[in-house]
Amino acid sequence: MATTTDLAAAVADQDWPRALELALALWRATRAVEVAELIDRIDARLPRIEPPRAKATVTTWWRELALTFDPAALASLVATARLHHGGSARWPEIRERWGSLGHAAIVTLDRHAAMSLFDRFEGANWIERVIALASWPDDPRLVAALVDWFDKPLTIAASIVVAVWELLADRIIALGDTRAIPHITACLAEPRAIREDMREHHAQAARRIVTALDRPRPPFESGIAEAVARCGELVPSTALDTVKADAEIDALWREVVAHPDDTALRLVLADALTHRGDPRGELIVLQCQGPAGADDRAKHLVRKHWTAWMGDLALLASRKHCTFVCGMLESARVGMASSPPWVWRKVIGHRELGTLQILEPETVPPDAYAELAATLPNLIAIDFDAPESILHLAAIDAQLPVSTVNYTEYSAVLPSIRDLPPLLDVCTALARVAPDLVMLDLRYLHGSTQGELDRALPRLPALFGKLQRIRVASYNFNERPAVEMRARGLPLVEIY
Repeated sequence: MATTTDLAAAVADQDWPRALELALALWRATRAVEVAELIDRIDARLPRIEPPRAKATVTTWWRELALTFDPAALASLVATARLHHGGSARWPEIRERWGSLGHAAIVTLDRHAAMSLFDRFEGANWIERVIALASWPDDPRLVAALVDWFDKPLTIAASIVVAVWELLADRIIALGDTRAIPHITACLAEPRAIREDMREHHAQAARRIVTALDRPRPPFESGIAEAVARCGELVPSTALDTVKADAEIDALWREVVAHPDDTALRLVLADALTHRGDPRGELIVLQCQGPAGADDRAKHLVRKHWTAWMGDLALLASRKHCTFVCGMLESARVGMASSPPWVWRKVIGHRELGTLQILEPETVPPDAYAELAATLPNLIAIDFDAPESILHLAAIDAQLPVSTVNYTEYSAVLPSIRDLPPLLDVCTALARVAPDLVMLDLRYLHGSTQGELDRALPRLPALFGKLQRIRVASYNFNERPAVEMRARGLPLVEIY
């Protein structure tokens, strides 16, 4: 086993590759969290290997670096593991490439018949990345990457997903790093798989990891803990700088939310993000000051970094129905069939939602949608697809700063449209929720009769003091109330 004296000498000499080698040997012998944390600090001092600028060569570059594994390059490999540009591979090629090295991961995955799917098309790059992570020598720096892959939802054949989860679970257990427990426990509390049956498979694998890791560890040998602590004190730490930079960006983001029309503030935030290496800074600059034709680059950045920027919000918001303006999220459609129930409350307070101005529902629980809407400080327009959302907002005494409401009369819980509450009752509740409403669009009133519309429309100007325009879809309605209201000089009513 590496001696702590040799390790201390390498750290004192700032010979970081040698220090890493000795610290890894010590960790493999002890599996101690204290040594794992020392390795993280040593790793931060090592130079990073950047991927090639030519995207067509990225996959080949990563594969060659992975096959000729160097512990000093691990952080660079992990950081770029999700870059799949340039070239691809079929499962037989991957099996031959990694199986010839005797890696058990190949045997584990090859047992599953569904792997034959990858015999027929080139789409297995990410499989090769997982195999590499599972095949490299034991190293505590792998744990965060393995947990990240374990946590992310996969949209491929179910049997392959289960096989990958089991492979990742086996590797996490084998590494024995108890720092994984909080993250895996979060997976249990917040399952991300897109189907209920898959969430149960995921939960089973997660419980297996927690059970295996949550066991007493043997104590350090006498004097080793103190020696490791002394080594840690000798390694310059970048943690404080990171905390300060994160606090600066959080403060700037709050300023942008408080002053949504101030482009200069967004550019200050962009500078801070760019300094941290976050490509979000580039998106802000492109959309604020970019040249003609910058839209394609902006769209590429959003596609590439959507999950990293959105975090849990990516499970709720549909990327194809979201819009970024001046680098910030401006409109979003939320609620997908695959959105797990827990995510609605989890995203409340998410910084990306601070600049949101337009909110639309797709597949939403009415109460959860209402509670999310109630937290959006810059909302100016919202769609409701069920009266329950409006009634819930009124029940919790929420007020929205919106000027436009689009209302569609469906119901997520009532058995029949005949059971929907009267339109006037819904509008009365809406007046409490959105007192500054300027435009109300009654799009599809499937449950309301002509008589209900006749009773409700003349009351709307008194309910909404700032109302200037009312639009009503022509489905089953005539223009009589609109004509009468225009004759009385009341806000314009348009039947369309």
